[in-house]
Amino acid sequence: MPRARGRDGVHAVVQPAVAGAGTQELAAELIDFCPARIAHFKAPGSVSFEYSLARTPSVKMLRRVVADRYRDGAPAGPSC
Repeated sequence: MPRARGRDGVHAVVQPAVAGAGTQELAAELIDFCPARIAHFKAPGSVSFEYSLARTPSVKMLRRVVADRYRDGAPAGPSC
């Protein structure tokens, strides 16, 4: 997601294994979990949950489709 300074911020898009499991508590837990285990500039500042992500026939996630969806702002789906 674009930041005011022109630098992109880190936004995590998560597909929960169980439908409906994407809660604000889980988003807060993910945001707290990441900085202790990865570099601070790679840690997400926000999290959105999607229940189906665009995938190729070989089941790889289509990152450009997800990135294009979030480039102009978060969609009207569940997010934290």
